[in-house]
Amino acid sequence: MTFEVLSHHLEAFLALKRARARRSPYFEGDQRRRLRYDEALLRSFLERWRQHGCPWPIRAEFTMIE
Repeated sequence: MTFEVLSHHLEAFLALKRARARRSPYFEGDQRRRLRYDEALLRSFLERWRQHGCPWPIRAEFTMIE
């Protein structure tokens, strides 16, 4: 798995989450903030993964916050 491939999967996943959220009649302030928070978390994880040399498979120990 390369950074580019995982990044592409992440963008596709986030696009689906955004599309699903926009269709919800309950998508308002709190939900918008939560979606942006989740996106930021996933993007920061992807960057951390890249900085550590893109280890594959991603082990559970790696996902733990240092």
